[in-house]
Formats: sequence, C-alpha cells, structure tokens
Amino acid sequence: MKKIFTLLSLCMVAMTTFAQWVSAPESGKKYYISVGSNKVGYVTANGDGEKLTSKVASQGDIEKQAWTCTKGADDKWTFTLTVEGQTWTMFTNADKRLAAGTDPGENLKAYTVLNHDDDPTAAYGAIKMLDGEDANSYVNIYGGQYLGREYGPWADGDNGSKVYFMEASEVEIPHWNYDFTTFEKGNNDSRYFIQFNTVASNFPQNGPTGLNGLTGEKLILSVDNDTLIADSLVEGDVNFRYKVWHVTSFDAGTNEIVLVNEAGQYITYKEFDTELAGGSNALYVKNEAGEWVRNGKSGGGVMKGGFMATTEPKTLYIFDSNKGSEVYSIGDSSDRTSRNFLNAWGNVGWHHFMGKWEVNDPNNALKFIPITEILSDEQIKEMDKATGISNVKVQEKQADGYVYTLDGRLVAKSLNGLAKGLYIVNGKKVVVK
Repeated sequence: MKKIFTLLSLCMVAMTTFAQWVSAPESGKKYYISVGSNKVGYVTANGDGEKLTSKVASQGDIEKQAWTCTKGADDKWTFTLTVEGQTWTMFTNADKRLAAGTDPGENLKAYTVLNHDDDPTAAYGAIKMLDGEDANSYVNIYGGQYLGREYGPWADGDNGSKVYFMEASEVEIPHWNYDFTTFEKGNNDSRYFIQFNTVASNFPQNGPTGLNGLTGEKLILSVDNDTLIADSLVEGDVNFRYKVWHVTSFDAGTNEIVLVNEAGQYITYKEFDTELAGGSNALYVKNEAGEWVRNGKSGGGVMKGGFMATTEPKTLYIFDSNKGSEVYSIGDSSDRTSRNFLNAWGNVGWHHFMGKWEVNDPNNALKFIPITEILSDEQIKEMDKATGISNVKVQEKQADGYVYTLDGRLVAKSLNGLAKGLYIVNGKKVVVK
C-alpha cells in the first residue's frame, strides 16, 4: 500500500493544511490573518476605505490579504498592505467595523494584540478594536463564521473572536488547472476516483460510516444499482468498477465534461416519482435482529430528485470550487450560479444520495484523484480481477448470445455496431471499447 493517506488528508484548502498558525505575529513580517476558530477565510481588504471581509486566498487578492504587522514603541500594533504601490492601513470605522485604505483619518488604527498561548495546543490571539473598557471590544467575525462576513466587536475568548496568523510565504494560493487526463487504455493515471474533499460524517451510533476504507476520512463517488452515492473503497472491492471514473471528453472553453464509470454508467439527473422524506441525517436504524437497515429517508431535507446512472452518454459541466486547490463542483447546468450541482444530500456521509445545490457548498467539493495515488499496481490488478469484467474489442470477438443493457433491456443480437459501454452477454459483463 502506498503511503498516500497523509497526502489525501492534506488535500484540503491551504488555510487548514500545511498551516503553521501562530497566536501572535513577529513585528515587520507579512501575515495572512484569520478570525474565528474555524478559520473560514482570511481578513481581506476590498475598495480603498471599505470594510474588510473574510475571503479565501486567491491570486487576485494577494495584495489585499498579506498584512505587514508592525509593533510600535507603545506595544500597539498596526496592520498595513501595499496595494498597487500605495500603503493601506487597517482601521476601525465609524460603524465599528474593520476597514482599510490610504486615509484612515482619525480612526483607531493602532491595536492591542493579546496572545492566549497558555495552552499551546489551542493557542490563539485577540485584537482589541475599540478603545475603552467595554468587554465587547475585540475583533470578531460578525454574524457567524462564514466567508463574506465583516469584522466587528465582541468578547475576547469567543470562538468568533479568536485570531490566527500565518506567514504569507506559507500560504498556498488555491489553483484550478482543469488538468484532467482523458482516459487512455493501459494508463492507470487516467482512471480516477472522484473524492469528496469534505471529511465524511462520523456518527457510528447512526449507522455505518465507511471510514475504515482505503481512502480514510474521505469518501468517493460511486453507484449503487442506479443511484449515485458517497461510498468507501475496500480491499478487493467487488464494486470497484462503479467507483472508477473516466473523463471521456472535456472542453475548457465551455466547461463541458463527460464522465463514465467502468461499469459503463454515465451521470444524469432524474426527478423521483415519489419524493424521499427529509428531516434526518441518519439513514439507518437497527432492526430487531440488530442489523442496520435504511430508514427510507433522504439523509437531509425532502428530496424530489437525484443524480442517477444511465447508459446514455450525458454532458455535464464542471466549475472550480472555493473549497481548495483542484477542487471542483459538477452539475448539469452551464450556469455556475444555479443550484444544479451534484451535492451529497444532508452531509458527506456513507451511502448518502446525490441531490442538487450550489457551487462552493462543502458537500459539492470534489477532487479527481488518479487511482495510482491510492492503490499500488498489485492492488489495482486485484481490484480489476475482482470486478469480473472482460475487456474485449468488437473486431476481435463475436458474441453469439443476445446483448442486454445492465438494466436488462435487449439491445442487439451481437456486439457489432454497439456504442461503447458495459453490456451483458451470455450472463457475463462485457465492455465494448
């Protein structure tokens, strides 16, 4: 087994990985600053004199996110940026919000920084943004720890008031190269697991978690019969073919992508004849025999449709996600602002279904991981053998029996002239290439 688990667990947004966070800066150095224990974004300037907001690191915002932290003789700190050659200074505006610009005026711009490092495992800083003795005078990510929030005053010690610094040189700027390898026979690097970048839900009291598989705390996209699900990968996985995906085409200009798994299944969206009841993230209950069984619910809210498998090629659309480098959202709409993107319903949990939601949702965040990054050559051979698939070329072998689709439809008397895909011939699965 390759030592890949560490790599996989680190394939998250740079803020939460490879992160050498400190609870207090060194004077004269540049830092990215995050407010709130969840570290959901970096303190980012907007227009000259405008309020600061929480944003992910990006190439376009480098000048507005890398703060030079300077300690004065009075032990007060100033935080400045260099934007297009001009110095922007952080200040507290009249609305008691952090802002930055070329002219801070008479506003407070020299801050007291506290270092709560008595517990090294949970050290954090605090920035006093208002003068006076009011306890609610420390920088806080206002309105909850979400991207896009402003910074206002609240109590020191509140989770939303905890401040963290990371040297600018250590911050990875997320990137999306759309560098997918179109499937090439014999090239295992062109065979992908589509991995959920969000750590899977872990509540064993509510049923199986799937976290004992080869991808650890991350689940992968699979198909159960005709339904797309989040699943684990295990040794000698007999469902391997449902979990390995090929990119058959990708158009960088239109973001169109065609995906098919090694069971010959494409991805489509279907409305359900009967909607699934919502209201529970727990998909399982124990029966009288002590076995975990499905409870008939969606695992999230009411579910009126879901992404399903089809033998017909389908064009999807892929867009970058703000959840990290090379993390994407996949849907059936060319409008990235729509709510048409594949989403692990309720949360990223074992055997959760795939509904639709917006780009950038944590449950939409997907990474294309070549199977060679998870499995050794020997494991791949064993997995391929376990599937029982016969790879044949039409021109080399004529099948005598009738040909059926996976769902049992008779399509032909021979393989000649059939579209590429997986079929049933004489009771055996056959791939037409």
